[in-house]
Amino acid sequence: MFLSAAAKTNSQPKKGCIGLAVADQLEGPYTLLPPALFPHFMTDEGEQGLFYECERSHVYYKGGMWHMFFSVMKQHVNPRWLEQLGDDAASITDSSLYHFVSPQINGPYQPAGVVPVVKGSSESNLYAINFEHNNQQELIAYGLNLGMEELDVSGQWKVLWDNDYPEIKKVSPSGQQSVADPSSLLYGREGYFIWDAILFKLPA
Repeated sequence: MFLSAAAKTNSQPKKGCIGLAVADQLEGPYTLLPPALFPHFMTDEGEQGLFYECERSHVYYKGGMWHMFFSVMKQHVNPRWLEQLGDDAASITDSSLYHFVSPQINGPYQPAGVVPVVKGSSESNLYAINFEHNNQQELIAYGLNLGMEELDVSGQWKVLWDNDYPEIKKVSPSGQQSVADPSSLLYGREGYFIWDAILFKLPA
């Protein structure tokens, strides 16, 4: 089980990491393992975390690698890292879906690029982006529409892979296919993302 956690580090206050706990049964008991991912960078003062928190993490296996994705509101991104990025910092928004990779599911995960953000995610206006198959078994991206505050499962954002790097791309209305069973995203099923029904709602 992956979970949002704080790393044991002197980095203040950005300690966001993705913790890992395992159990033989879903009900537990769970054993806490070393974090699967602690996004960080180096400064003159030493190691600093990139994020205050890493939310809604999920993994996807493709091309012999495990791909870890998670979301962070821009206000929780370390401003010193943004300064280091220079012009590339313009690609960081509330909708950015961060992307790290590892040959093992338990990590450790490494950045998928200098700016480890899924192409197209920052322009989607979605938060907590996840992937699911539509009725045509195509992979689509869904998440909270930040403007409407509704869970967008319309299928207007397709997930395309190029050399093991995903891209989220908007498709025309005629090419949209929604999630096969939208209700499952709220109430969950084994192996899939479970949405918090208090925070997110399906459009009427």
